[in-house]
Amino acid sequence: MEIKFLALSELYVPQKGGHIIWFYEICNRLGKVKLLTRKEEGYPDKEMSGPLEVVRVFMRRVNWCVPQSLPIYFNLFFTGLKHSRGADVILSARVIPEGCIGTLVGLIRRKPHVVIVHGEEINRLKYLTGRNAINQLVVFFKKKTIWLTLKHADMVIANSIFTRNLLVEGGIAPEKVKIVHPGTDPEQFQPKEKNPRLIKKLGLEGKVVLLSIGRLTPRKGQDMTIRALPAILRACPDAVYVVVGGGDYGKTLQQIAREEDVLESVKFCDAVSDEDLSDFYNLCDVFLMPNRTLENSADVEGFGIVFLEANACLKPVIGGLSGGVPDAVDHGKTGVLVDANIPDNIADTVVTLLSDPDKMEAMGRTGRQRVIDNFTWNHSAEKIQQYVKQLI
Repeated sequence: MEIKFLALSELYVPQKGGHIIWFYEICNRLGKVKLLTRKEEGYPDKEMSGPLEVVRVFMRRVNWCVPQSLPIYFNLFFTGLKHSRGADVILSARVIPEGCIGTLVGLIRRKPHVVIVHGEEINRLKYLTGRNAINQLVVFFKKKTIWLTLKHADMVIANSIFTRNLLVEGGIAPEKVKIVHPGTDPEQFQPKEKNPRLIKKLGLEGKVVLLSIGRLTPRKGQDMTIRALPAILRACPDAVYVVVGGGDYGKTLQQIAREEDVLESVKFCDAVSDEDLSDFYNLCDVFLMPNRTLENSADVEGFGIVFLEANACLKPVIGGLSGGVPDAVDHGKTGVLVDANIPDNIADTVVTLLSDPDKMEAMGRTGRQRVIDNFTWNHSAEKIQQYVKQLI
């Protein structure tokens, strides 16, 4: 039985982000899929990619509306009704706006609705408040919409145990929540020789390379790694920390590096192309994203695809004991999890790994095999197909 999906995602390629990558990869592997997404300049309104049909429709926030996203809801709803006739199931990339619309369309068309949850959007509800009466009203309805959407969805897919627990704690029936981890492509991310062009460009000849890739933000721990660098350099003077990613927080990171007197040992690179990502992973000796949950902050790492990408390139990884990262990193086997609120924890872990090359090599080998066995995009798509078949 070939399942026909109507997929809803406001954001899609060429936009960047973990959940966008995940939705792109599974939609290209689920079989017969019609995807409704936002119009982007330079992209056709309709395009085919094998069995995947992408339909780009007008979805823009309008400043004079309260909430500003109201036009998105209306347009996606009527477009979804139009394209849902031949679908067997509706799949939403997020709870709002897509999941809300998917639930309504599913109820009207009497088709099952599946929504994907990433963790951060649910964790954020604990801290969501309004600055004034109008904002408070919008926040109230937003919270109600999210939980009503999740409770009326026929199935909720969580990206990690952490996310599943958030949903169950919020009142979603445990049997409705299925865990499907994101994955990666071990063909795209595989071990290869270090790129001499990048070595020369970044001045990495004879250096021990520590690497972080991801949006520059406090929760991903680039700042704590920089604060850990003085201790790392005392034990390993040839260490260099390469930070790949974009965002305004980069200025703060540079200032921290100056304060710690390690600016010469930190190399900042803007976000790189997908084609160059594998080369950057293969440059490093250890990959780090020592993420943490900041006090009174909704910002949390729901999973961490970058750990799988680094493992697929035979690299040991260091992650934080926070959010869904324990699902991405098999502690002691493919990498190490640390309390990333303390720079000394990061420094000690890095120095311990660098002093044991055999252990680093074993972690890299185990990590790649784990990706091949359980964490490819094909695995993600197959699990979703399996759960949807049971549903319908």
